[in-house]
Amino acid sequence: MGNDILPENLFHYTSIQTLAIILSRQSIRFSRADMVNDLEELKIIDLPEMKKSVFVSCWTASEEESIPLWKMYGSNLKGVRIKLPTDMFRKGSKPYLSAQGNCHLINLMSLENVVQRGNVHHWIPYIFGPIKIQYFSNNAVSVIDHEELMVDRIGTVKLDHWKFEDEYRYLIIPDALWNPDKMCFQVNKHNSITAFDKEKVDIPLSTSAINSIEVTLGPNATDSEIIIVDALLDKFAKGGIRKESGLRGKIR
Repeated sequence: MGNDILPENLFHYTSIQTLAIILSRQSIRFSRADMVNDLEELKIIDLPEMKKSVFVSCWTASEEESIPLWKMYGSNLKGVRIKLPTDMFRKGSKPYLSAQGNCHLINLMSLENVVQRGNVHHWIPYIFGPIKIQYFSNNAVSVIDHEELMVDRIGTVKLDHWKFEDEYRYLIIPDALWNPDKMCFQVNKHNSITAFDKEKVDIPLSTSAINSIEVTLGPNATDSEIIIVDALLDKFAKGGIRKESGLRGKIR
């Protein structure tokens, strides 16, 4: 899965309110996998409890505007679609192939990213991805192979009826630890994995990513919504670009 050539940019459909949070906080929010809209996410045979200890951020690589994505995620045609480079994270490396060549990952060269479980704070050293989602009639997978954690199988398989999303995904797997002796990722005490307290984790974006953001207005955005987006870009992303939807005036 990880040997696909990565796109230079990815797209995310969302609301204007969420755009305001992204720009003002200069971060992207990852959601715990059991909180996403696909109730059949992460059917992991050998680690079923992992669903509540993985965080995801969902994108698409399709430059062509998607009416279903506008409807589902873009405030029913009145939200926005943001475009950012794949290496969008602050103090993060460019995506590179893992030692096994089975997935891309980003090394977060900073100690600022943490997620809490009980009284323990877990540092997030890696973001896995962007990984291209695969679509099948059965999305149940095994993720442990000879004590190795196959990160390219975690949260990267969905059922066929989601294929229209053409999804790429970033993942945070705090329990995935690099074993330098075996040159692989292994689960940290996988017999005692428990849910994380927080349902969301915010990861900072780089200044260059923020200033290169491209925001497409929804096809049915009103004049007032256009003014709001222009004001947000002017205040938080001086180099950001606002575009009009190619579907404007063609759908209601």
